[in-house]
Amino acid sequence: MEIKQFTAPTVSAAAAEARRVMGPDAVVLQSRRLAGAGWRRYLRRYDRVQLTMAAAAVPPAPQHGVAPPQAASAQPAAGVRPRATEAPRLVLTEPAEQASVRERLRRSQATGAVAPLGPPQPVAPQAGRRRVVVLVGPTGAGKTTTTAKLAALLQLQQGWRVALVTADTFRVGAVEQLGAYARVLGAGLEVAATPRALERVLPRCAEADVVLVDTAGRGHRDKARMDDLAAILAAARSVEPDGTEVHLVLPATLGTREADSIVAAYRELGAGRLLPTKLDECEDPARLLDVLARADMPLSYWTAGQHVPEDIAVAWPDELVAWAEDARRVSS
Repeated sequence: MEIKQFTAPTVSAAAAEARRVMGPDAVVLQSRRLAGAGWRRYLRRYDRVQLTMAAAAVPPAPQHGVAPPQAASAQPAAGVRPRATEAPRLVLTEPAEQASVRERLRRSQATGAVAPLGPPQPVAPQAGRRRVVVLVGPTGAGKTTTTAKLAALLQLQQGWRVALVTADTFRVGAVEQLGAYARVLGAGLEVAATPRALERVLPRCAEADVVLVDTAGRGHRDKARMDDLAAILAAARSVEPDGTEVHLVLPATLGTREADSIVAAYRELGAGRLLPTKLDECEDPARLLDVLARADMPLSYWTAGQHVPEDIAVAWPDELVAWAEDARRVSS
């Protein structure tokens, strides 16, 4: 997948330039307004638009007698930590607690207030064993964008075959948004509005190593909608009883009591892994680490920012603590 950014005075001008450079099939991943220089920046006078565009990379034609390169799909040996990619730069805009984040977390763990953050449990596909990964969480958690990031990570960087399923027919534009990512990735997209539909859809993804299921956001206090989600999870487990895993997508911007309540509610539905998002918007990293540790649930990934596929990484605890320390120093 080829990703580029284009800046112009209007959206139409930026899109026209993007499709001239990248071809007519280029799709918009992200758009944002940019403030002008000088006084315009201070008064937030936006006079430019930046589009992040994506297009499927076309491999060069193989030379005569030379086989095209194969996508690398080798996985690291068990117990071996892969070389970490550079994490997104995170900057806080408001002062955070002055006490050392690392020391605060150490004291909390020593008194038993929170459990130690254990090793991450990212998606671990195996040849011949399909995994169904369901992303759940509250509204506005970033599940659809996270689904796209995870699909790109698994397929483009690790070489696994990925299929996408959306069970989110509630939010306007959700199907179209995930469909755009699916076209760029060359992955299949299925829509399953009901549990019965999901039971029919999953067998059609038999060729995929990983099936990523995006779900609609649910208010954890809305019993009817949480019951609907429970039925969707039951449908996934009925098709893949030993190969279904549920990741709770939890925004880092939530308050402590709200986050604790959401974790408890989704744990009852069978969520087994925690995926914090929006770390670039978190104003109290120490509070976030307390929430993650108190949840006593394995972490899988963390995300920071809207860029696909860059802004996602495996949630190694030491890197999260280092991020929190750096964010505190920057804000101070």
